[in-house]
Parts: sequence; structure tokens; C-alpha cells
Amino acid sequence: MKNLKRSGITILGLVIIASITAALGILLLGVTAGFFNKTIFDLTKETSENIQEIRSVLVIEYATCDLDSNQTKFSVRNVGMIDLTITRIELRSPQGEIYNSIPEGTAAENMFTNITKVVRDENATLSIGGCVRENGGTVILRVWYISSSLFDPDNPGESMDKMSYLDLVLESTPAVSPLTCPIPDNWILMDFVDPISYVTSGTIARDYVRIRVPLASEPEEVSVTVTVQQLPSGATRSGSGTIDSISNEVQVVDADASGLHMPVKITFSPSGGWVIIPSEWTFGGIPYQLHVSDILLVWDETKRVVYAALVSLGVGSSGTYRVSITLKDCNGDVIASGQTIVTPVSVGGVEDTWIEFNPVRFDQIYYVETEVVRVS
Repeated sequence: MKNLKRSGITILGLVIIASITAALGILLLGVTAGFFNKTIFDLTKETSENIQEIRSVLVIEYATCDLDSNQTKFSVRNVGMIDLTITRIELRSPQGEIYNSIPEGTAAENMFTNITKVVRDENATLSIGGCVRENGGTVILRVWYISSSLFDPDNPGESMDKMSYLDLVLESTPAVSPLTCPIPDNWILMDFVDPISYVTSGTIARDYVRIRVPLASEPEEVSVTVTVQQLPSGATRSGSGTIDSISNEVQVVDADASGLHMPVKITFSPSGGWVIIPSEWTFGGIPYQLHVSDILLVWDETKRVVYAALVSLGVGSSGTYRVSITLKDCNGDVIASGQTIVTPVSVGGVEDTWIEFNPVRFDQIYYVETEVVRVS
């Protein structure tokens, strides 16, 4: 993490390694790419076909098991240099047994078909019947693909030696007791919010809010309304914008909140039946003394639990302060909390503080509340 200071405005510069994760209840154990009858190192000449194979790169962005429909739903993205055709989808056991496949054939002449074309820099959402077994079961999702220009739809088996495949290993979590907050059908996990404030005063400097949403039930463009309320006066501003439901990049949403000052409460209200988790973030602060400028929830991507927060503080005055964070569920009940005492040494600058608390499931956090109290 690194703080950048420009014209007295606090901005947290996130450097986060992009991760590919499966949906709730499913853990991504690993992604392996396999190549049928060839590797790049075995190529002895750069024919047109060889070059196209090298430029073919597909990734699985996410996968989720819909127990109600008994379907594994997933999204693939073409990050290579040429258009690709998906030719086969399989659900396999770790030992190689095929539970289900599209198409169902197992011989070269009938095991491949034109399922869909994925053009360069685009993605496609697909599904296959069957789910990861419960209580510790494991399945492998295998996706076969080929350069579209090399695929012969009339004789798909003849292109078999030019195809590649991508494996995604999925494992279920053990059965647990019912959750306090049921998982909505369309959910987005948000781990970072930054209203961009002036360092010393705690006044919001821009008419947009910076956010990060690394995981969702599925990739989609979602319209979001952002409401910023100044506390305790109640002065309120709002704005709206469209975000990608899954992105490791920081995105911005209009809020029309410049001029309001900390403390503030920021509420995110997506349309179309979507739910952002957490949906409400409170930024504590004392104007011209110390305020919370941005919050990053720190979480384990495998266990899907939040165990700490990295809180950036805008320092306007020296002194000793208590900075606390409280996490609440959908009923407003406290599920985790933590605090720290800080004595800033850089007046007019930004300081980061790390606050730990008991781990809590990410999908149960609906409210994030921070508070700043001057001790001396």
C-alpha cells in the first residue's frame, strides 16, 4: 500500500494482485491450463497455425454453483490476441471421470462443437448441468477452446490437435448452520471506499466516490446510486453511475458530495435487484483534527472472511486519538469490532492504521462504521 498526496487531497493507491475467485460456498483451489498434443516449447517452426495457437489465451473469471437449478455457471474472458471458439465444456472428477459434458459425445468426431465464439477482450457467461459435491467434494471444470479461424464446424474433430483447454478446480465448503443474513441472488462484495477528502479539513474534495468490487454473483454492468449524508447535520447529496459488478480495478461513481465534511455516511443502492455488501459505510472524523479518509477491508479470499481493516487518516492537528471500526450484519447487530490509539506525527499528511478484529464472513457485513475520538 502506498499513499499519494496531490494538492492536499487524500488518495489511497491500491496495488492489488488480480485474483480469479469462485462464488459463495465454493473455493477456488487452482487454475491449470492444459494443451492437447503440444506445448509452446515443442514448436519447431512458426507456421500460421502455430502462431495462432500461441496467441490463444482464455481465462475463467468466476464460477458458481446454483444448487436450486443444479447448474455450474461460469464466465470466460478472451485475453489473447485473436478470436476464440469454445468447443467443449466438462465437469470431471479429480481422477478423470466425466460427470457431464457439452456436447455429450466422447469420440473425436462427436465430442466437439461450436458452443460460442468469444471475440478478443470480451467475455461470455456459460453453464453446464451439475454442481460441486457438498461437504468437501471436488470437481474440475474443463473448458476447451481454439482459434476461431482454425476451427472447422463441419469437421470439429479434425481440429482436435489444435485445441487447448483450461481447468478450474472447485471445492465445496462443509455444511454450516443457517446464516443470519441469507445470501441474495444477485450480490456484489465491496472491500474499498474512498470519498476523497482534503487532508487537514476532512472536507470532501470531489463529486465522486472511489470503490472496489472484487467479487459478485456474476459479471454484469450495474447501475448504482450513491447517497452521502453529513453527520450529524443530515445534509445529503447523491449521484449515480454504472459499475462493473466484478473488477479488481478501482472504479468511480458520481456522488455530487464535494463540500460536505466528515463525519459522513455513504450508502450504495444498486438497481435491478442487486445488493452491495456492505451497503453502508460511515467515515468518522473531527474537522481540522483527524478523519477517516478511506477504508480497505482486508480479507482471506479462500475462506472469504474479513479479519482487519486498513484505515487511512487525514491529519489536521496533532494529538492522541482513538480510531475504532464496527461491523454489523443485516439486522444491525454488531458482529465484529476493533480499535487502535494513534498519535499522528505528520500534520498535514496522511497516515495509515491497521485495525484487527475477530474474523467474520464477508457476506454477513452490511454496515461498516468508523469513529474518531480525541483522547488528548
